[in-house]
Amino acid sequence: MPDTHQDSTVSYHYLRGIVEYLNRRECAVEPFFAQAGIALELLNDGDRRLPSTTFLTLLEAAGKLASDPAVGLHVGECIKPGQYGVLGYAVMSSQTVQEAFARHERYEALVSNRAQSRYQLGNEECSLTWNTGADEAACAIAEENVAAWVTFSRWITGQNLRPLSVHFRHSAPEYLAEYERIFQCPVLFEQPVVEVRFPTTYLHLPITQHDPLMQEMMDAHAERLLQQFNQTDSLIRDVRRLIIEGLAQATLTLESLSESLGMTPRTLQRRLRERDETFNSLLERTRKDLAMTYINQADVSLPELAYLLGYADQTAFQRAFKKWTGTTPGKYRKGEQL
Repeated sequence: MPDTHQDSTVSYHYLRGIVEYLNRRECAVEPFFAQAGIALELLNDGDRRLPSTTFLTLLEAAGKLASDPAVGLHVGECIKPGQYGVLGYAVMSSQTVQEAFARHERYEALVSNRAQSRYQLGNEECSLTWNTGADEAACAIAEENVAAWVTFSRWITGQNLRPLSVHFRHSAPEYLAEYERIFQCPVLFEQPVVEVRFPTTYLHLPITQHDPLMQEMMDAHAERLLQQFNQTDSLIRDVRRLIIEGLAQATLTLESLSESLGMTPRTLQRRLRERDETFNSLLERTRKDLAMTYINQADVSLPELAYLLGYADQTAFQRAFKKWTGTTPGKYRKGEQL
């Protein structure tokens, strides 16, 4: 199976942007998330995470519900500090934009470890690039990331900052006026990377919410969370990778998986419990993530998809898919969903 960032995750906090977006569009929020199997109260739990491919599915589904092809841009405009959790407050407590950008780059995995940010500082011009994945299906993620970054930068400085240019990897869509309205600068498409270029002078701008005491507290808290995340993410990433390999090869058992990790089944179960996970919960979530990734790929038939997910027959897959989405794979593929 191709690499589609299956192991990357997004904090539940970040889903608040979709909530705000749906509220602005006067769409029913609770049924939307209920159909995806997500209780709204879980969005207050910053320790919970979901696969980034699931976040992309929710983002695109919100756009379909609101009949909005520019959903990525508009969800990005809804960004608020609380959606970034500790990362947002650490950035806000910085003294200058340059310090804020450094904290963004260091702590962004606490919110999402899919779109990796990299700042390059020059004499007159700086840039921020994102690695959002190799597939063009991630264009909504790219638009959301860039729009959120620009919106948040304007908010913490209290100024209407204008990038020098914005670059996207995907082709130019029909809603070009929305790019012009939000970014207020030249926007280029079919570029090698997702990128924002801005004047170096922006780095010296003060942050209006700067608080030295809060900065010290947030840095210490963020460092602890980052260490915990890196330790947890390593095990979960390895387990998910082995689940995907085992599903494809029809060799998946708790015993074979724990043996591949060099530990006993009991030890693996204990370490997963410490992370509020189980083998079965990871197995189901990985299956759901893969199903939502491949359900819209016409070259993969539904029987083939059931086989790839390790189900004994099509009926078992149909039952699981309806549990996840409230509808059958066939109806979902035809667009009869959210």
